[in-house]
Parts: sequence; C-alpha cells; structure tokens
Amino acid sequence: LSIAAVLAGCSTATTPGSKGVSPLVAAANEEAAATMRIDNLFAAEGTTQQTELPTGNATYEGLVHGDTGGGSGPDLEYYADLTLEVDFDTDGITGTVDNVRTDLGGFITPSGSAPVTGSVSMAPGDAELSFAATGTLTGVDRTATYDLNADGDFIGDTAQAARGTHTTDFIWTAGPDTGDTSWSDGDWLAEQ
Repeated sequence: LSIAAVLAGCSTATTPGSKGVSPLVAAANEEAAATMRIDNLFAAEGTTQQTELPTGNATYEGLVHGDTGGGSGPDLEYYADLTLEVDFDTDGITGTVDNVRTDLGGFITPSGSAPVTGSVSMAPGDAELSFAATGTLTGVDRTATYDLNADGDFIGDTAQAARGTHTTDFIWTAGPDTGDTSWSDGDWLAEQ
C-alpha cells in the first residue's frame, strides 16, 4: 500500500502545463511589473525636466512591446529586450534590441538583433529622447528586416527610467510572406 501511495504521488508531480509560461506571457508579466514601478516613480516625481538630467553615462534595460497591428503581411504581437546606453554629456544614445519573442508560427523566437542609435532632445521642458533600431531577424521559416522608430520621456528627478511609444515594421525578406510588411506598434519602457 505504501509503494502505491508513493507511485501515485510521483505521477501527480508532472501535470500538463507544469513546464512554465510561454515566452510572451513571461514578457507580459515582466512588463506589467516594470510598468507598475515606473508608474509609481512618475506619481512621486513626474517626468524629468531638461535641467534635471544627470551628467555622464547611464544604462537602461527594459522591453519593447508591439501589439497586433496590420500591414500586408501577417499580424503579430511581439516583445523584445531593450538596452539603451545614454551619454548625457553628448546627448547620444546607443544600444540593442534583441531576444525577440512573437506569436507568429515559424518566427516565435527569431535570432538576430538590431543596433540602436538615437539622441536626447535639447529642447527646454520635459527631457525627451528618440531612437531607431534596424536589423535582420531570422526564424525557422521566415526572415525579416526589423525597423523600429521610438520616442518618449525620461521619468524621475534624475532620469531613473524612460518610456514611450514606437512604430515597428517587419519587412519580410524570406519565407511565405516575402515582399510584404507587418507592422506592430506599441510601447517601450526601460529602467536604470
């Protein structure tokens, strides 16, 4: 009887769906937690003013989220990791968009990355930034040129975070939708 109870306990230890959440769900959970932190920072300190920007360099890490959009290609939702290297002395921005995850078959976790270039706005008032990223992403049976254009604001008294919106095109260069474009616009956020 005790052996049967042990075996029964072993069989219930591996239930369907116990291997974790999908990459999109995990990214959505990560985005929700970061959004809450940045919302709390915004409620306490507001947007960063141009006069509050720090000097030197800062690294921001976060996510880009594209909602299902449109275009002549297939609809897709995606998340990607975002790293921004900001030089507040020169107002230059570099970085990377990588680790892309989508809901499109044959393109669920494409390899590749897109280098970021951008700048911090010198206009008075709220401290703003804009950046672009272009690169090649290769999936199981699809390849696309990834083209992102983003802008936004720094958040907090010392620019502890940043967030904004973006437009993204996936220009299909190989696979069943070659020659078509899928757009997946949305938002982005990053924290020091």
